[in-house]
Amino acid sequence: MSTSFIYLVSSNAITGFGIRNRKTFHEVCQHTNGAIIGTAFIDAITGKGHIETAADAFVNGIIG
Repeated sequence: MSTSFIYLVSSNAITGFGIRNRKTFHEVCQHTNGAIIGTAFIDAITGKGHIETAADAFVNGIIG
């Protein structure tokens, strides 16, 4: 693992619990350096015919 990556991870605060939509993403980002969206993203692309389109739609819904 690169030293730069370790520095970035250790110097920033991010959270990843309960982030499911645009509202919760922006609420968390007011208090941290970022948010991780895991389960909600997987749910959004699971069973979709075109994963790239589903992923783009989800991300656009989050960052608008």
